[in-house]
Amino acid sequence: MIAAKPFLKWAGGKSQLLTQLEPLFPKKFNGYHEPFVGSAAIFFHLYNLKRGGIFPTTVMKRVGLTDSNDELINCYKVIKSQVEDLIERLAKHAKKHSEDYYYRVRGWLPKDLASLERAARFIYLNKTCFNGLYRVNSKGQFNVPMGNYANPKILDADELRTASRALRGVSVVTTAYETVLQRVEKGDFIYFDPPYHPRSRTASFTSYTEDAFDRQHQFELSEVFKKLDEKGCFVMLSNSWTPDVLDLYRYRGYHFIAVHASRLINSNADRRGKIKELVVLNYDPERTEGGSMMSGKRKAVASGHDLRDKVVAIGEKLQLDVRTEVKVGKRLWGASRLIDVVMTDKTTRKALGIECKFQEGGGSVDEKIPTTINDIGAWPISGIVVLGGKGFREHLRSYLYSTGKAVDIEDLDDWLKLYFGL
Repeated sequence: MIAAKPFLKWAGGKSQLLTQLEPLFPKKFNGYHEPFVGSAAIFFHLYNLKRGGIFPTTVMKRVGLTDSNDELINCYKVIKSQVEDLIERLAKHAKKHSEDYYYRVRGWLPKDLASLERAARFIYLNKTCFNGLYRVNSKGQFNVPMGNYANPKILDADELRTASRALRGVSVVTTAYETVLQRVEKGDFIYFDPPYHPRSRTASFTSYTEDAFDRQHQFELSEVFKKLDEKGCFVMLSNSWTPDVLDLYRYRGYHFIAVHASRLINSNADRRGKIKELVVLNYDPERTEGGSMMSGKRKAVASGHDLRDKVVAIGEKLQLDVRTEVKVGKRLWGASRLIDVVMTDKTTRKALGIECKFQEGGGSVDEKIPTTINDIGAWPISGIVVLGGKGFREHLRSYLYSTGKAVDIEDLDDWLKLYFGL
């Protein structure tokens, strides 16, 4: 049995990481969606696992592979429906390959070609260009120079036929990643492999498509991740391990996993090597053993310390000045009166004090919160109580919310945006 595998060389492709990523997959899910399909290494691996009986037959009955790169998607469509014709065209490219021929084919405009010729051109250039890099200029024209290969393998007919079988029944569409929100159902598995956030200001190569994937796009992707989480989906995302990316996902309590990849897309061989990369999960992979489904909800706050850390992370994500254990005087018996967290708008200097109250099981914390709210009235700044945990009695929780002085941790982000006018 020939295993399906990527037929393209691809910058950031995940083939080398499969042994690290496989233990992180949910053990049972419904549909599968890959909105930045690239070389489709994850899809092909999941297909092989299902074919080998690792996954139940109910897994992956709906599969959607999408990308904004129309040349790439056209290639998948042709392999899916015209693989024998494609093999014939690639054999002709392989026979004619030379430096002059490479640059002549590179100069062809995709808009002037039929879909079959476009796909053959795409694979030929991918197999013979420098490092398999896909890059286009501002006009959308492929501009990577030819690689220095003695005998590039342009055609692997068995590989293409196996890929074609794997793609049967799969939806392959050119579209923006966020449209996945319109297609998913609860219990689906979504894997995001976006253009990585640069590790430094000079680390990123130019465009994968005409439109660069900048910091704003990374933020918008994190919002789509959150919405899929709220829909009850399993969501997995790969990206660079950088402070900016960590900040986008840290405050929501998602799982961070480090993996290590060898990156080869660099003209300087001395700068290639193992790089720490980030995997973000909205589910606990350890708790999906035995096929048990996770709800897809974010990791709950587990303690008072967790609650305060999450409050701090939300404030920092909103770019507020955040301080902890701020002294505001003394109590009647002489002990220092401390505010758990104080947030201040760096521009307006508007401030807010926050008391963090956590209760998981039965206890008396909720009975003391009305007194805490009264204490807040003596602070020199406005204040609220943030609640975390499932142990608060529902009628008291409702009363506390009605006072306008208590907020659930999951609502704090939106509440702070309104309060500070962000």
